[in-house]
Amino acid sequence: MMDGTIKRDIVNYRRQKAHDLMHDVDILIENELWNSTVNRMYYACFHIISALLIMHEIEVKTHMGVSFFILYPTPLSDRTVAFIT
Repeated sequence: MMDGTIKRDIVNYRRQKAHDLMHDVDILIENELWNSTVNRMYYACFHIISALLIMHEIEVKTHMGVSFFILYPTPLSDRTVAFIT
């Protein structure tokens, strides 16, 4: 389990990163750069969801781990969480 200050800093960093990426999305849409738009949207979602997971004491180290929680947003046992992260 991580220290409360470190957890807060990581969550804030990831929230800001998601916000910055969504700002990029607005610019990319204006310029009709669709592939880059989708890319930035994906990473914005990745960062905000990973922040939410950290807030709930779930650390994921891979995109697959975050994707799992997007696809299966149900409470999981500690053993299952350990397996997928």
